[in-house]
Amino acid sequence: MNQILKLNHRANMHVISYGEKYVIVYEDHRYLLNVLYFLKAEENFKNPFNIIYFDFHDDAVKPHKSSIEITKKFRATLPTMPEFWSFTEFNISTLDDDWVLNGMELGFIKDAVVIGAEKDDNIARINNRYSDHTGIDHRIYSIPHLWDSLDRNGCLGEQAAITDDFKNIREILEFNNPRNRYTFTDTPETPYILDFDCDVFSFDLLGKTSSWPYSRMRELFLTEIDELNTTPRDFVERLIDRATIITICRETPYCGGILQATNNFHNLDTLFFNGELSK
Repeated sequence: MNQILKLNHRANMHVISYGEKYVIVYEDHRYLLNVLYFLKAEENFKNPFNIIYFDFHDDAVKPHKSSIEITKKFRATLPTMPEFWSFTEFNISTLDDDWVLNGMELGFIKDAVVIGAEKDDNIARINNRYSDHTGIDHRIYSIPHLWDSLDRNGCLGEQAAITDDFKNIREILEFNNPRNRYTFTDTPETPYILDFDCDVFSFDLLGKTSSWPYSRMRELFLTEIDELNTTPRDFVERLIDRATIITICRETPYCGGILQATNNFHNLDTLFFNGELSK
Protein backbone atom coordinates (compact mmCIF):
# COMPACT_ATOMS: atom_id res chain seq x y z
CA MET A 1 0.00 0.00 0.00
CA ASN A 2 2.13 2.82 -1.32
CA GLN A 3 -0.43 5.61 -1.06
CA ILE A 4 -1.93 5.11 2.39
CA LEU A 5 0.39 7.60 4.11
CA LYS A 6 -1.30 10.35 2.08
CA LEU A 7 -4.18 10.09 4.55
CA ASN A 8 -1.95 11.93 7.02
CA HIS A 9 -2.70 15.05 4.97
CA ARG A 10 -6.43 14.77 5.67
CA ALA A 11 -8.09 16.17 8.77
CA ASN A 12 -9.17 13.61 11.39
CA MET A 13 -6.66 11.02 10.13
CA HIS A 14 -3.35 9.83 11.57
CA VAL A 15 -1.53 6.92 9.89
CA ILE A 16 0.99 4.97 11.98
CA SER A 17 3.35 2.24 10.75
CA TYR A 18 3.21 -0.86 12.94
CA GLY A 19 5.60 -3.53 11.69
CA GLU A 20 4.38 -4.37 8.20
CA LYS A 21 0.91 -3.01 8.99
CA TYR A 22 -0.66 0.41 9.02
CA VAL A 23 -2.87 1.65 11.84
CA ILE A 24 -5.14 4.61 11.15
CA VAL A 25 -6.37 6.60 14.14
CA TYR A 26 -9.30 8.95 13.69
CA GLU A 27 -12.05 10.58 15.76
CA ASP A 28 -15.51 9.93 14.27
CA HIS A 29 -16.52 6.41 13.33
CA ARG A 30 -18.19 7.32 10.04
CA TYR A 31 -14.73 8.33 8.80
CA LEU A 32 -13.92 4.65 8.40
CA LEU A 33 -15.86 5.01 5.14
CA ASN A 34 -13.24 7.54 4.03
CA VAL A 35 -10.56 4.92 4.65
CA LEU A 36 -12.51 2.38 2.59
CA TYR A 37 -12.99 4.95 -0.18
CA PHE A 38 -9.24 5.63 -0.20
CA LEU A 39 -8.39 1.92 -0.42
CA LYS A 40 -10.66 1.60 -3.44
CA ALA A 41 -9.74 4.85 -5.21
CA GLU A 42 -6.01 5.08 -4.45
CA GLU A 43 -4.90 1.53 -3.60
CA ASN A 44 -7.04 -0.19 -6.26
CA PHE A 45 -8.80 -2.69 -4.02
CA LYS A 46 -11.63 -3.92 -6.23
CA ASN A 47 -13.69 -6.10 -3.88
CA PRO A 48 -15.52 -5.19 -0.68
CA PHE A 49 -13.94 -5.85 2.70
CA ASN A 50 -15.34 -7.64 5.69
CA ILE A 51 -15.35 -5.50 8.81
CA ILE A 52 -14.50 -6.92 12.23
CA TYR A 53 -15.04 -4.20 14.78
CA PHE A 54 -14.95 -3.80 18.55
CA ASP A 55 -17.62 -1.29 19.56
CA PHE A 56 -19.98 -0.47 22.42
CA HIS A 57 -22.67 0.25 19.78
CA ASP A 58 -23.52 -1.75 16.67
CA ASP A 59 -23.68 1.37 14.42
CA ALA A 60 -26.18 -0.46 12.21
CA VAL A 61 -29.02 2.04 11.89
CA LYS A 62 -30.69 1.82 8.48
CA PRO A 63 -29.49 4.60 6.17
CA HIS A 64 -31.76 7.54 5.39
CA LYS A 65 -33.37 7.49 1.94
CA SER A 66 -31.45 10.63 0.96
CA SER A 67 -28.08 9.02 1.72
CA ILE A 68 -29.07 5.87 -0.19
CA GLU A 69 -29.76 8.00 -3.26
CA ILE A 70 -26.24 9.38 -3.02
CA THR A 71 -24.69 5.93 -2.51
CA LYS A 72 -26.46 4.76 -5.69
CA LYS A 73 -24.66 7.47 -7.66
CA PHE A 74 -21.32 6.84 -5.97
CA ARG A 75 -21.57 3.10 -6.55
CA ALA A 76 -22.19 3.65 -10.25
CA THR A 77 -19.38 6.19 -10.60
CA LEU A 78 -16.72 6.61 -7.93
CA PRO A 79 -16.72 10.27 -6.83
CA THR A 80 -13.74 12.54 -6.26
CA MET A 81 -12.21 12.59 -2.79
CA PRO A 82 -13.70 16.02 -1.91
CA GLU A 83 -17.14 14.80 -2.98
CA PHE A 84 -16.88 11.67 -0.87
CA TRP A 85 -15.44 13.45 2.17
CA SER A 86 -18.38 15.88 1.97
CA PHE A 87 -20.79 12.92 1.92
CA THR A 88 -19.43 11.40 5.12
CA GLU A 89 -19.29 14.80 6.80
CA PHE A 90 -22.74 16.07 5.92
CA ASN A 91 -24.97 13.34 4.48
CA ILE A 92 -24.79 10.46 6.93
CA SER A 93 -25.58 10.49 10.62
CA THR A 94 -23.40 12.69 12.82
CA LEU A 95 -24.17 10.21 15.60
CA ASP A 96 -21.90 7.78 13.72
CA ASP A 97 -24.57 5.10 13.95
CA ASP A 98 -25.32 4.26 10.29
CA TRP A 99 -21.89 3.96 8.70
CA VAL A 100 -21.91 0.14 8.53
CA LEU A 101 -25.01 -0.18 6.34
CA ASN A 102 -24.02 2.87 4.29
CA GLY A 103 -20.73 1.05 3.63
CA MET A 104 -22.72 -1.92 2.37
CA GLU A 105 -24.80 0.36 0.14
CA LEU A 106 -21.59 1.79 -1.32
CA GLY A 107 -20.25 -1.69 -2.10
CA PHE A 108 -17.32 -1.13 0.29
CA ILE A 109 -18.40 -3.62 2.98
CA LYS A 110 -19.33 -7.26 2.40
CA ASP A 111 -20.14 -8.73 5.85
CA ALA A 112 -19.49 -7.55 9.40
CA VAL A 113 -19.07 -8.82 12.95
CA VAL A 114 -19.12 -6.49 15.95
CA ILE A 115 -17.49 -7.71 19.16
CA GLY A 116 -18.47 -6.53 22.63
CA ALA A 117 -21.45 -4.35 21.71
CA GLU A 118 -23.71 -3.53 24.65
CA LYS A 119 -26.10 -1.70 22.32
CA ASP A 120 -26.85 -4.06 19.43
CA ASP A 121 -30.60 -3.72 18.96
CA ASN A 122 -30.22 -2.42 15.39
CA ILE A 123 -28.65 -5.70 14.28
CA ALA A 124 -31.35 -7.66 16.10
CA ARG A 125 -33.99 -5.54 14.37
CA ILE A 126 -32.77 -6.50 10.89
CA ASN A 127 -32.24 -10.14 11.94
CA ASN A 128 -28.54 -10.21 10.99
CA ARG A 129 -29.23 -9.48 7.32
CA TYR A 130 -29.19 -6.37 5.17
CA SER A 131 -30.05 -6.19 1.48
CA ASP A 132 -28.53 -3.18 -0.28
CA HIS A 133 -30.15 -1.25 -3.15
CA THR A 134 -28.59 -3.59 -5.75
CA GLY A 135 -30.20 -6.63 -4.10
CA ILE A 136 -26.97 -8.02 -2.62
CA ASP A 137 -27.47 -9.60 0.81
CA HIS A 138 -25.01 -8.90 3.61
CA ARG A 139 -24.51 -10.65 6.95
CA ILE A 140 -23.96 -8.66 10.12
CA TYR A 141 -23.61 -10.18 13.58
CA SER A 142 -23.02 -9.03 17.14
CA ILE A 143 -21.07 -11.35 19.44
CA PRO A 144 -20.11 -10.92 23.12
CA HIS A 145 -16.68 -9.99 24.36
CA LEU A 146 -14.10 -12.62 23.46
CA TRP A 147 -13.81 -14.26 26.87
CA ASP A 148 -17.51 -15.20 26.50
CA SER A 149 -17.48 -15.92 22.76
CA LEU A 150 -14.45 -18.23 23.07
CA ASP A 151 -15.85 -20.04 26.10
CA ARG A 152 -16.76 -23.68 25.47
CA ASN A 153 -20.45 -22.78 25.02
CA GLY A 154 -19.82 -19.47 23.26
CA CYS A 155 -20.39 -18.82 19.57
CA LEU A 156 -16.69 -19.57 18.85
CA GLY A 157 -16.27 -22.28 21.49
CA GLU A 158 -15.87 -26.01 21.22
CA GLN A 159 -19.03 -27.23 22.92
CA ALA A 160 -21.55 -24.81 21.45
CA ALA A 161 -24.45 -26.16 19.45
CA ILE A 162 -23.47 -25.08 15.93
CA THR A 163 -26.45 -23.12 14.66
CA ASP A 164 -26.60 -21.50 11.23
CA ASP A 165 -25.82 -18.16 12.85
CA PHE A 166 -22.75 -19.56 14.61
CA LYS A 167 -21.59 -21.08 11.31
CA ASN A 168 -21.95 -17.69 9.62
CA ILE A 169 -20.02 -15.92 12.38
CA ARG A 170 -17.19 -18.44 12.15
CA GLU A 171 -17.19 -18.20 8.37
CA ILE A 172 -16.87 -14.41 8.44
CA LEU A 173 -14.08 -14.58 11.04
CA GLU A 174 -12.60 -17.66 9.30
CA PHE A 175 -12.09 -19.23 12.73
CA ASN A 176 -12.79 -22.69 14.20
CA ASN A 177 -15.01 -24.04 11.47
CA PRO A 178 -14.88 -27.59 10.02
CA ARG A 179 -12.04 -26.60 7.67
CA ASN A 180 -9.81 -25.13 10.38
CA ARG A 181 -10.58 -26.49 13.83
CA TYR A 182 -9.37 -24.48 16.84
CA THR A 183 -7.68 -21.87 14.69
CA PHE A 184 -7.90 -19.42 11.76
CA THR A 185 -7.51 -20.13 8.08
CA ASP A 186 -3.92 -19.71 6.90
CA THR A 187 -4.67 -16.49 5.02
CA PRO A 188 -7.96 -14.58 4.86
CA GLU A 189 -10.11 -15.61 1.93
CA THR A 190 -11.90 -12.27 2.21
CA PRO A 191 -9.66 -9.34 3.22
CA TYR A 192 -10.92 -7.47 6.26
CA ILE A 193 -10.48 -4.27 8.18
CA LEU A 194 -10.00 -4.65 11.93
CA ASP A 195 -11.48 -1.68 13.73
CA PHE A 196 -11.50 -0.64 17.39
CA ASP A 197 -13.90 1.97 18.75
CA CYS A 198 -12.36 3.09 22.04
CA ASP A 199 -15.79 3.28 23.68
CA VAL A 200 -15.92 -0.54 23.74
CA PHE A 201 -13.61 -0.26 26.75
CA SER A 202 -15.91 2.16 28.61
CA PHE A 203 -18.51 1.60 31.30
CA ASP A 204 -20.90 3.57 33.49
CA LEU A 205 -19.46 4.51 36.87
CA LEU A 206 -22.04 6.18 39.12
CA GLY A 207 -23.63 7.96 36.18
CA LYS A 208 -20.33 8.93 34.53
CA THR A 209 -18.81 7.18 31.50
CA SER A 210 -15.34 6.00 32.42
CA SER A 211 -12.57 3.85 30.97
CA TRP A 212 -12.04 0.29 32.16
CA PRO A 213 -9.27 -0.06 34.77
CA TYR A 214 -6.25 -1.41 32.90
CA SER A 215 -5.63 -4.10 35.51
CA ARG A 216 -9.09 -5.58 34.94
CA MET A 217 -8.85 -5.25 31.16
CA ARG A 218 -5.52 -7.06 31.19
CA GLU A 219 -6.91 -9.81 33.40
CA LEU A 220 -9.89 -10.41 31.12
CA PHE A 221 -7.81 -10.57 27.93
CA LEU A 222 -5.02 -12.70 29.41
CA THR A 223 -7.16 -15.41 31.02
CA GLU A 224 -6.64 -18.63 29.07
CA ILE A 225 -9.54 -20.40 27.37
CA ASP A 226 -8.67 -23.98 28.30
CA GLU A 227 -10.47 -25.80 25.47
CA LEU A 228 -8.78 -23.67 22.79
CA ASN A 229 -5.44 -23.27 24.60
CA THR A 230 -5.49 -19.56 23.83
CA THR A 231 -6.33 -16.22 25.43
CA PRO A 232 -8.59 -13.44 24.15
CA ARG A 233 -5.46 -11.33 23.61
CA ASP A 234 -3.96 -14.09 21.44
CA PHE A 235 -7.15 -13.99 19.37
CA VAL A 236 -6.92 -10.21 18.96
CA GLU A 237 -3.27 -10.43 17.99
CA ARG A 238 -4.14 -12.95 15.27
CA LEU A 239 -6.84 -10.60 14.03
CA ILE A 240 -4.22 -7.85 13.87
CA ASP A 241 -1.73 -10.08 12.03
CA ARG A 242 -4.30 -11.11 9.41
CA ALA A 243 -5.98 -7.73 8.84
CA THR A 244 -5.37 -5.72 5.69
CA ILE A 245 -5.35 -2.59 7.80
CA ILE A 246 -6.22 -1.65 11.39
CA THR A 247 -8.28 1.40 12.30
CA ILE A 248 -8.90 2.93 15.73
CA CYS A 249 -11.74 5.34 16.38
CA ARG A 250 -11.40 7.55 19.45
CA GLU A 251 -15.09 8.62 19.68
CA THR A 252 -14.29 11.00 22.53
CA PRO A 253 -17.89 11.88 23.55
CA TYR A 254 -18.85 8.21 23.93
CA CYS A 255 -15.78 7.46 26.06
CA GLY A 256 -16.68 10.11 28.62
CA GLY A 257 -14.45 12.94 27.37
CA ILE A 258 -10.90 13.59 26.24
CA LEU A 259 -9.17 12.09 29.27
CA GLN A 260 -11.21 8.88 29.24
CA ALA A 261 -10.79 8.44 25.47
CA THR A 262 -7.04 8.92 25.90
CA ASN A 263 -7.00 6.33 28.69
CA ASN A 264 -8.86 3.85 26.49
CA PHE A 265 -6.48 4.43 23.60
CA HIS A 266 -3.45 4.05 25.88
CA ASN A 267 -4.80 0.80 27.37
CA LEU A 268 -5.59 -0.57 23.91
CA ASP A 269 -2.15 0.40 22.64
CA THR A 270 -0.39 -1.10 25.67
CA LEU A 271 -2.24 -4.42 25.62
CA PHE A 272 -2.35 -5.13 21.88
CA PHE A 273 0.38 -3.00 20.25
CA ASN A 274 3.13 -3.00 22.91
CA GLY A 275 2.79 0.78 23.27
CA GLU A 276 4.14 1.32 19.75
CA LEU A 277 1.26 3.57 18.63
CA SER A 278 1.92 6.18 21.32
CA LYS A 279 5.60 6.67 20.48
